[in-house]
Amino acid sequence: MLSFRKVALSSRVAPKIVILIFLKIQKDLLLPPAPSANFTKPHVFRLHYCFEFEISTKFHSLYHIDIAPDDLPNPPNISSGSIIMILPMPKLVAFDLDGTVWAPDMYMLWGGGAPFTPQNTYNNNNINKLMDKSNQPVRLLGDVANILDELEATENCVISWVSCTDEPAWADDCLDLFESGKKKKLSTFVDLAGKQIFKANKKEHFQKLKKNFPAIQYSEMIFYDNELYNINNVNNLGVHSVHTPEGMQREIYEQGLDEWRAKQTK
Repeated sequence: MLSFRKVALSSRVAPKIVILIFLKIQKDLLLPPAPSANFTKPHVFRLHYCFEFEISTKFHSLYHIDIAPDDLPNPPNISSGSIIMILPMPKLVAFDLDGTVWAPDMYMLWGGGAPFTPQNTYNNNNINKLMDKSNQPVRLLGDVANILDELEATENCVISWVSCTDEPAWADDCLDLFESGKKKKLSTFVDLAGKQIFKANKKEHFQKLKKNFPAIQYSEMIFYDNELYNINNVNNLGVHSVHTPEGMQREIYEQGLDEWRAKQTK
Protein backbone atom coordinates (compact mmCIF):
# COMPACT_ATOMS: atom_id res chain seq x y z
CA MET A 1 0.00 0.00 0.00
CA LEU A 2 1.50 3.30 -1.07
CA SER A 3 1.33 6.01 1.58
CA PHE A 4 0.92 9.70 0.78
CA ARG A 5 2.16 12.74 2.65
CA LYS A 6 2.90 16.32 1.75
CA VAL A 7 5.94 18.11 3.17
CA ALA A 8 6.83 21.72 2.43
CA LEU A 9 10.59 22.21 2.28
CA SER A 10 12.81 25.18 1.55
CA SER A 11 13.15 25.91 -2.16
CA ARG A 12 16.94 25.73 -1.78
CA VAL A 13 16.59 21.94 -1.89
CA ALA A 14 14.84 21.86 -5.26
CA PRO A 15 17.31 22.59 -8.07
CA LYS A 16 19.78 19.72 -7.60
CA ILE A 17 17.87 17.32 -5.42
CA VAL A 18 18.77 13.65 -5.78
CA ILE A 19 15.96 11.14 -5.83
CA LEU A 20 15.96 7.38 -5.66
CA ILE A 21 12.90 5.41 -6.67
CA PHE A 22 12.48 1.97 -5.21
CA LEU A 23 10.39 -0.37 -7.29
CA LYS A 24 9.97 -2.65 -4.28
CA ILE A 25 7.23 -0.41 -2.87
CA GLN A 26 4.58 -2.03 -4.95
CA LYS A 27 5.11 -4.74 -7.53
CA ASP A 28 2.55 -3.44 -10.03
CA LEU A 29 4.04 0.07 -10.30
CA LEU A 30 5.15 0.84 -13.83
CA LEU A 31 7.98 3.39 -13.61
CA PRO A 32 10.79 4.34 -15.94
CA PRO A 33 14.31 4.04 -14.51
CA ALA A 34 15.08 7.07 -12.34
CA PRO A 35 18.72 7.27 -11.28
CA SER A 36 20.11 10.36 -9.55
CA ALA A 37 19.41 13.36 -11.76
CA ASN A 38 19.34 17.13 -11.93
CA PHE A 39 16.07 17.84 -13.67
CA THR A 40 16.00 20.59 -16.28
CA LYS A 41 12.56 19.92 -17.78
CA PRO A 42 9.31 18.38 -16.57
CA HIS A 43 9.12 14.61 -16.28
CA VAL A 44 5.85 12.74 -15.98
CA PHE A 45 5.82 9.32 -14.39
CA ARG A 46 2.67 7.23 -14.67
CA LEU A 47 2.00 4.77 -11.90
CA HIS A 48 -0.11 1.82 -13.01
CA TYR A 49 -3.54 1.73 -11.29
CA CYS A 50 -2.41 4.55 -9.03
CA PHE A 51 -1.97 8.19 -10.08
CA GLU A 52 0.03 10.51 -12.26
CA PHE A 53 2.42 13.12 -10.99
CA GLU A 54 4.96 15.55 -12.38
CA ILE A 55 8.53 16.41 -11.50
CA SER A 56 9.40 19.95 -12.52
CA THR A 57 11.91 22.60 -11.55
CA LYS A 58 10.08 25.46 -13.26
CA PHE A 59 8.57 26.52 -9.95
CA HIS A 60 10.86 24.54 -7.65
CA SER A 61 8.11 21.96 -7.44
CA LEU A 62 9.09 18.33 -7.04
CA TYR A 63 6.78 15.38 -6.51
CA HIS A 64 8.78 12.39 -5.35
CA ILE A 65 8.14 8.79 -4.56
CA ASP A 66 10.31 7.07 -1.98
CA ILE A 67 13.11 9.54 -1.44
CA ALA A 68 16.28 8.59 0.40
CA PRO A 69 16.38 10.86 3.53
CA ASP A 70 20.18 11.00 3.52
CA ASP A 71 20.04 12.88 0.24
CA LEU A 72 18.24 15.83 1.81
CA PRO A 73 19.82 18.45 4.09
CA ASN A 74 18.00 18.46 7.43
CA PRO A 75 15.52 15.86 6.15
CA PRO A 76 12.04 15.55 7.63
CA ASN A 77 10.93 12.20 9.00
CA ILE A 78 10.23 10.38 5.74
CA SER A 79 9.45 6.69 5.50
CA SER A 80 9.73 4.43 2.49
CA GLY A 81 6.80 4.68 0.14
CA SER A 82 5.91 8.28 0.94
CA ILE A 83 5.45 11.12 -1.54
CA ILE A 84 7.41 14.33 -1.08
CA MET A 85 6.21 17.62 -2.53
CA ILE A 86 8.59 20.57 -2.51
CA LEU A 87 6.05 23.30 -3.03
CA PRO A 88 6.51 26.49 -5.05
CA MET A 89 6.41 29.74 -3.10
CA PRO A 90 5.74 33.33 -4.17
CA LYS A 91 8.80 35.54 -4.48
CA LEU A 92 7.09 38.26 -2.45
CA VAL A 93 4.54 37.83 0.34
CA ALA A 94 2.85 41.03 1.53
CA PHE A 95 0.73 41.59 4.60
CA ASP A 96 -1.63 44.36 5.60
CA LEU A 97 -1.18 45.29 9.28
CA ASP A 98 -4.41 46.60 10.88
CA GLY A 99 -6.92 43.75 11.10
CA THR A 100 -4.57 41.29 9.40
CA VAL A 101 -1.40 41.07 11.50
CA TRP A 102 -2.92 42.59 14.63
CA ALA A 103 -6.12 44.02 16.12
CA PRO A 104 -7.54 46.51 16.71
CA ASP A 105 -6.79 49.03 13.95
CA MET A 106 -4.52 51.84 15.10
CA TYR A 107 -7.25 54.49 14.70
CA MET A 108 -9.34 52.59 17.26
CA LEU A 109 -6.69 53.50 19.84
CA TRP A 110 -7.19 57.26 19.45
CA GLY A 111 -7.23 58.72 22.95
CA GLY A 112 -4.55 56.20 23.88
CA GLY A 113 -1.89 54.79 21.59
CA ALA A 114 1.86 55.05 22.14
CA PRO A 115 3.78 54.27 24.20
CA PHE A 116 2.99 50.57 24.11
CA THR A 117 4.02 48.13 26.81
CA PRO A 118 4.61 44.40 26.22
CA GLN A 119 2.26 42.30 28.29
CA ASN A 120 3.92 40.06 30.85
CA THR A 121 4.40 36.63 29.28
CA TYR A 122 4.59 33.24 30.93
CA ASN A 123 6.12 29.89 29.96
CA ASN A 124 8.77 31.70 27.91
CA ASN A 125 6.25 32.73 25.23
CA ASN A 126 6.83 35.31 22.52
CA ILE A 127 5.42 38.82 22.96
CA ASN A 128 2.02 38.66 21.23
CA LYS A 129 0.10 41.25 23.25
CA LEU A 130 0.74 44.93 23.94
CA MET A 131 -1.04 47.49 26.10
CA ASP A 132 -1.35 51.11 24.97
CA LYS A 133 -1.11 54.08 27.34
CA SER A 134 -4.85 53.95 28.07
CA ASN A 135 -4.58 50.23 28.88
CA GLN A 136 -6.19 49.06 25.63
CA PRO A 137 -4.78 45.73 24.34
CA VAL A 138 -3.32 45.11 20.87
CA ARG A 139 -2.94 41.45 19.92
CA LEU A 140 -1.33 39.47 17.12
CA LEU A 141 -3.91 37.62 15.05
CA GLY A 142 -4.05 33.99 14.02
CA ASP A 143 -0.77 32.21 13.38
CA VAL A 144 1.11 35.19 11.96
CA ALA A 145 3.98 34.78 14.46
CA ASN A 146 4.87 31.33 13.09
CA ILE A 147 4.03 32.15 9.47
CA LEU A 148 6.67 34.90 9.46
CA ASP A 149 9.31 32.50 10.80
CA GLU A 150 8.46 30.02 8.03
CA LEU A 151 8.66 32.67 5.31
CA GLU A 152 12.01 33.93 6.55
CA ALA A 153 13.37 30.38 6.24
CA THR A 154 12.19 30.22 2.62
CA GLU A 155 14.97 31.11 0.20
CA ASN A 156 14.40 33.99 -2.25
CA CYS A 157 11.15 35.09 -0.62
CA VAL A 158 10.66 38.78 0.23
CA ILE A 159 8.33 39.73 3.10
CA SER A 160 6.56 43.08 2.89
CA TRP A 161 4.25 45.28 4.97
CA VAL A 162 1.56 46.98 2.87
CA SER A 163 -0.49 49.24 5.11
CA CYS A 164 -2.42 52.49 4.94
CA THR A 165 -2.82 52.71 8.72
CA ASP A 166 -3.87 56.06 10.16
CA GLU A 167 -1.00 55.96 12.67
CA PRO A 168 2.19 54.75 10.96
CA ALA A 169 4.40 55.78 13.89
CA TRP A 170 2.32 53.65 16.24
CA ALA A 171 2.51 50.78 13.75
CA ASP A 172 6.31 51.08 13.78
CA ASP A 173 6.27 50.91 17.58
CA CYS A 174 4.16 47.75 17.48
CA LEU A 175 6.44 46.13 14.90
CA ASP A 176 9.41 46.88 17.16
CA LEU A 177 7.73 45.19 20.13
CA PHE A 178 5.75 42.23 18.80
CA GLU A 179 7.70 38.98 18.38
CA SER A 180 7.49 35.99 16.08
CA GLY A 181 7.27 32.43 17.34
CA LYS A 182 11.08 32.38 17.44
CA LYS A 183 11.11 35.64 19.40
CA LYS A 184 12.29 37.84 16.55
CA LYS A 185 10.96 41.38 16.44
CA LEU A 186 8.46 41.75 13.61
CA SER A 187 10.31 44.83 12.37
CA THR A 188 13.33 42.64 11.50
CA PHE A 189 11.44 40.60 8.89
CA VAL A 190 11.05 43.47 6.41
CA ASP A 191 13.72 45.77 5.01
CA LEU A 192 13.18 49.37 3.92
CA ALA A 193 12.37 48.43 0.32
CA GLY A 194 9.61 46.07 1.45
CA LYS A 195 8.12 48.40 4.03
CA GLN A 196 5.20 50.25 2.42
CA ILE A 197 3.30 51.96 5.23
CA PHE A 198 1.57 55.13 4.06
CA LYS A 199 -1.91 56.45 3.32
CA ALA A 200 -2.86 55.62 -0.29
CA ASN A 201 -4.71 53.20 -2.52
CA LYS A 202 -2.83 49.94 -2.12
CA LYS A 203 -2.18 49.78 -5.84
CA GLU A 204 0.37 52.53 -5.14
CA HIS A 205 2.04 50.41 -2.47
CA PHE A 206 2.49 47.56 -4.95
CA GLN A 207 3.65 49.84 -7.73
CA LYS A 208 6.41 50.98 -5.38
CA LEU A 209 7.21 47.38 -4.50
CA LYS A 210 7.48 46.56 -8.21
CA LYS A 211 9.87 49.48 -8.63
CA ASN A 212 11.95 48.33 -5.64
CA PHE A 213 11.98 44.70 -6.79
CA PRO A 214 11.94 44.90 -10.61
CA ALA A 215 12.87 41.23 -11.06
CA ILE A 216 9.68 40.12 -9.28
CA GLN A 217 6.53 40.11 -11.39
CA TYR A 218 3.10 40.90 -9.96
CA SER A 219 2.10 37.30 -10.72
CA GLU A 220 4.90 36.13 -8.41
CA MET A 221 3.47 38.05 -5.45
CA ILE A 222 0.72 37.27 -2.94
CA PHE A 223 -1.11 39.72 -0.67
CA TYR A 224 -3.15 39.17 2.50
CA ASP A 225 -5.64 41.84 3.68
CA ASN A 226 -8.83 41.96 5.74
CA GLU A 227 -10.54 44.61 3.56
CA LEU A 228 -12.25 43.47 0.36
CA TYR A 229 -11.79 46.79 -1.45
CA ASN A 230 -8.01 46.45 -1.01
CA ILE A 231 -8.19 42.88 -2.29
CA ASN A 232 -10.08 43.98 -5.41
CA ASN A 233 -7.76 46.91 -6.13
CA VAL A 234 -4.57 44.87 -5.85
CA ASN A 235 -6.04 41.91 -7.75
CA ASN A 236 -6.37 44.22 -10.76
CA LEU A 237 -2.57 44.47 -10.91
CA GLY A 238 -2.23 40.70 -11.24
CA VAL A 239 -1.21 40.10 -7.62
CA HIS A 240 -3.00 37.12 -6.09
CA SER A 241 -4.85 38.71 -3.17
CA VAL A 242 -6.39 36.83 -0.26
CA HIS A 243 -9.18 38.08 2.01
CA THR A 244 -8.44 37.58 5.73
CA PRO A 245 -11.58 38.73 7.59
CA GLU A 246 -10.33 37.27 10.88
CA GLY A 247 -6.64 38.04 10.39
CA MET A 248 -3.82 35.67 9.47
CA GLN A 249 -5.46 32.37 10.23
CA ARG A 250 -3.38 29.35 9.21
CA GLU A 251 -6.12 27.82 7.06
CA ILE A 252 -6.60 31.01 5.02
CA TYR A 253 -2.84 31.45 4.65
CA GLU A 254 -2.40 27.92 3.26
CA GLN A 255 -5.49 28.20 1.07
CA GLY A 256 -4.10 31.41 -0.44
CA LEU A 257 -0.82 29.69 -1.27
CA ASP A 258 -2.65 26.76 -2.86
CA GLU A 259 -4.69 29.18 -5.01
CA TRP A 260 -1.52 31.00 -6.06
CA ARG A 261 0.17 27.71 -6.97
CA ALA A 262 -2.82 26.66 -9.06
CA LYS A 263 -2.45 29.84 -11.10
CA GLN A 264 1.20 29.04 -11.84
CA THR A 265 0.29 25.80 -13.60
CA LYS A 266 -2.16 27.44 -16.05
